[in-house]
Amino acid sequence: MRHIPSFFIGIVMVGAVFCSCQEVGMGPPVPFLSAERQELESPSSGGTVHYAVRIDQTSDPVQAFGLDLAFDPSQVRYTGTWDRGELTKGFTTVGLNEVKKGQIRIGGFTGTDPIPEASSGNLAVLEFEVLSSAPSSLSIVSRVDDLKDMQVSPE
Repeated sequence: MRHIPSFFIGIVMVGAVFCSCQEVGMGPPVPFLSAERQELESPSSGGTVHYAVRIDQTSDPVQAFGLDLAFDPSQVRYTGTWDRGELTKGFTTVGLNEVKKGQIRIGGFTGTDPIPEASSGNLAVLEFEVLSSAPSSLSIVSRVDDLKDMQVSPE
């Protein structure tokens, strides 16, 4: 009879440790995509603003990706200027196209130099002209290939 309470206490303690580890976020990081404004201050109308399309903590290597970005064309205008991010410098091809007003498609692939698992950084950085004093934002509205299952960070 003495061993039953000790055993029960042991089970309760293991459960408490397991639950506390889950609550403080000791599990694996959650991979996600985001489009983040690079400037800290909002530029005035006529100025430029840069957005980085960012990936955080890839769960698998990335050899091919595609995604669409949406924005309000009354607030910003895509200037046509963009740069590869540090994560896609070694990619065979990275391309960007304004599909329609307010929507940009980015895609890329590599046969030899994939983005390694657990990587974080920029896929691309895009420049926009500010048309309105209202705050602007970019949203990731679709994704394919190796990013199709990644969570999109809330704005």
